[in-house]
Amino acid sequence: MLELLIGGSVSIVLAVLGFVLGRVNLNASTSLERNEELRRRRMDTYAAFCASVVEYRRAQLHRWFVKYDLGGSGPDVERQRPDVAEDVRRSRAAAWADFYRVLMICGDQAVEDHARHALTLTRRMKHAPDRDQVRAASDEVHAAVDTFARSVASTVLARKQPPLGVSASSPRSS
Repeated sequence: MLELLIGGSVSIVLAVLGFVLGRVNLNASTSLERNEELRRRRMDTYAAFCASVVEYRRAQLHRWFVKYDLGGSGPDVERQRPDVAEDVRRSRAAAWADFYRVLMICGDQAVEDHARHALTLTRRMKHAPDRDQVRAASDEVHAAVDTFARSVASTVLARKQPPLGVSASSPRSS
């Protein structure tokens, strides 16, 4: 009888242990899945922001050259080329919408500052007085987007990967 009682107790203990270990494994798996989903959402959000700022930059650059060709000002573009002005408004709205998506998914003030700086530089492009300065402003926007992308890279890169510039198949020097 005692053997039956001990055998039954061991079975119960093993069943409870199996249940607890399974539960721990399930929780760890769920946590990993949540982290991976957040990483994917961040990557999508940050990539969309970069793309929309570059598109806003393109629209601003186009607007500047249209204004230059018309020999006028911003209101001249509005009157004579409303399609160009609308393109700028549409791309600006998309960039700001993506900026707010960045704010919602990232709580880092430095990331917000980099994103806002890229938008501010893009907005200023329309005030460039000549071709050289509008091109320099365009380059500044690209640099700001690059800075933003590099600042968020650590939150979206896979944890285990070779250093940049070293491919997984290239032999390492001794």
